[in-house]
Amino acid sequence: ENLRALAEDGYGLIIANMPELQEAVGRVAPDYPDTKFMIALGEAKGDNVISTWNKEQYGSFVTGVFAGMMTKTNKIGFLGGVDNDQLGRVGGGFIDGVKAINPAAEVEVLFVGSFTDPTKGKELSSVLYNNGADIVFHAAAQSGLGLFEAAKDMGENYKIIGIDVDQNGTLPGQVIGSFVTPFDEWVYDAMKEYAEGNFEGRVIYHSIEDGTTLKPATDYVEIPQDVLDKVKEYEQKIINGEIEPADSIIR
Repeated sequence: ENLRALAEDGYGLIIANMPELQEAVGRVAPDYPDTKFMIALGEAKGDNVISTWNKEQYGSFVTGVFAGMMTKTNKIGFLGGVDNDQLGRVGGGFIDGVKAINPAAEVEVLFVGSFTDPTKGKELSSVLYNNGADIVFHAAAQSGLGLFEAAKDMGENYKIIGIDVDQNGTLPGQVIGSFVTPFDEWVYDAMKEYAEGNFEGRVIYHSIEDGTTLKPATDYVEIPQDVLDKVKEYEQKIINGEIEPADSIIR
């Protein structure tokens, strides 16, 4: 109803965010061929739709390499929001990266079951930390806010890797990096095409070479140079096609 209302009101370009809206865009876009749609992280057919997908497993592999080198306990946690295909790519690549650089490390995976439950996110984060993890990587949106609360309560030895946006300054000294996705650039590019009259419906696959990768928290945490070098090395290996990470979490 919201998408239709915007189209009826005459908006020329409508941005939809996240896979949960792809079905709605797919149903509404054909009825408004003169209206342009862009979906960030999703796919809908139509000459008037730009769909963007993210091959998260490539950047999350590099994030796993980073975590595998930074852990001191050889136990790492992955906190997911909902067990879906997207988080399968994030988690699968991450676990592959940890194992590639540190075969002795273990990754424990827990899902909140929601992207909007920070209370349960904190509870499960505490479980991961209490089970020995010294680093937890989250892909849980608002539920992941509970991870920051848990780490703050437990102390400076409990580290976090953030997701989507640069969360490195959220809990300075404990957030050691963020797996960032430049959604803002994707949306900007679609708006620029629209403004210039060059909007072309298509599916765009983004990956590590587009900036969907790890941003180490070097402004807040001392990170060894050999770790930073290894991250760059594995980024290049992925860009060169030398590594094909898992795109699902195999348990």
